[in-house]
Amino acid sequence: MKEVVKPLVDLFKKPTITEVSIVYEHGDRMENTLLFGLEKSTSRLYVFQWHISNEGTSSEVGDWMPGRFLTFEGNSWVSRHTSPPVKFDTYEEIANYWNRNMVLHPGPSRGSQEWIDSMMNNALPEGMSLKHAGLYTMADVNRLPIHPEL
Repeated sequence: MKEVVKPLVDLFKKPTITEVSIVYEHGDRMENTLLFGLEKSTSRLYVFQWHISNEGTSSEVGDWMPGRFLTFEGNSWVSRHTSPPVKFDTYEEIANYWNRNMVLHPGPSRGSQEWIDSMMNNALPEGMSLKHAGLYTMADVNRLPIHPEL
């Protein structure tokens, strides 16, 4: 009897968007969209996000990047990237959780009043907060002993 040899699957290599079957899409604009791609060889559900490199330059490019994955165990999807593992019954539950806890949303733009207030607030000792929000300027931020070079 001839033995069937399965191809070796690299369990540490993340698939590209073309190597998965898209099973769910969540979001209103590309930069806010999560795509769920099922990798058939491992049965892992990867969460893809749109990633832009060289933003604002003539060589700006974008691509769907795989993030963490979930596995189907019993009757639910399980993310083992937290302790304890998180279980989900639907793709919508996964998308909502990912948006709240796993996606890094853009912060205020550098130099905006919200950004300035945030920098000043971070410079205060723990337990204190700004009483004069909106009254600070970039000059105040630059006078901080260590100011962010973002």
